[in-house]
Amino acid sequence: MEPTEIVTMSRSEKAQGIIWLEQLAAAANHEAQIIRESLEAEARAQHERGDGAPTWRIPDVGRISSSLSKEAVYVSDDDAFTKWVVQRYPTEAESVLRVRPSFQATFLKRLEITGERVFDPEMDGEQVPGLSVRPGGKFKGISLTPDDAAKEVFGALANFGLRKLALEAGPDVPAVLAELATKDGAPALVEVEA
Repeated sequence: MEPTEIVTMSRSEKAQGIIWLEQLAAAANHEAQIIRESLEAEARAQHERGDGAPTWRIPDVGRISSSLSKEAVYVSDDDAFTKWVVQRYPTEAESVLRVRPSFQATFLKRLEITGERVFDPEMDGEQVPGLSVRPGGKFKGISLTPDDAAKEVFGALANFGLRKLALEAGPDVPAVLAELATKDGAPALVEVEA
């Protein structure tokens, strides 16, 4: 729709156009999410079969990449960790009795992991309370990186489709919400003469 066409629309047509397009976008996003979940299930199944984290290259469309979680230490019991840091690194605890975020980030990176136990190598391998290990190698999801050409083609198709829908049933067709209800109780759209 051109800006000059929008200027000539009535407020009712503009309001209906906004609602219609927002509902169209919501429906399209819902459908895209269903398709994305199906594709993610295929990638997850491949990973769970032991085939690694798949990356698929689809000619003239794009690339689908899987991501895996990385093994990392995280604070699972803030109070226990804070008390431990206060005793061993008192300058790294703030007066509100929380571990300084900058220290925590650096500290968590230097720790040693043995199974599910976390040790501080600078404290003779002392186990640090309040910390747990998040296992790595867990399937996290996929990302789709479309080719520029694919974005251009699908963008043009979407624009064409929106214009076709608009001409057939969108806000260019004068309509008002009827006070009458349909079978499911929702208001009905009724065409009116322009």
